[in-house]
Amino acid sequence: MDFNAEMIALAMDLIAEFGGPAELVRTTRGFNKATGRETPTTSTSTPVQVIIAPQEVADADGRRVTRTIATMLVEPHQNDKLMIGQQEWIVGNVTTIFAQNLPVVYKAVVE
Repeated sequence: MDFNAEMIALAMDLIAEFGGPAELVRTTRGFNKATGRETPTTSTSTPVQVIIAPQEVADADGRRVTRTIATMLVEPHQNDKLMIGQQEWIVGNVTTIFAQNLPVVYKAVVE
């Protein structure tokens, strides 16, 4: 097994063991150029395993602050909603963790 396959397998095992089920909901708005109007919004929901935990990160000024971080194998985008039961988290900045230029896990600041 090569290094990338090992890292992905390890990430999957850890998230499966320590994470929990959630739904990643992405809402998109379209725009019709011909009519100049917005099209109806659409939502797509993706089931994910996620670990939510506090973690120290650097803010815009370089200061270390504690934020809630969601770690998952599916790439979230800013403003996606992460639903864990009835609790809703909004995705902020997303960091991709790479192993030899291949994405392994995604860490997102959630609020």
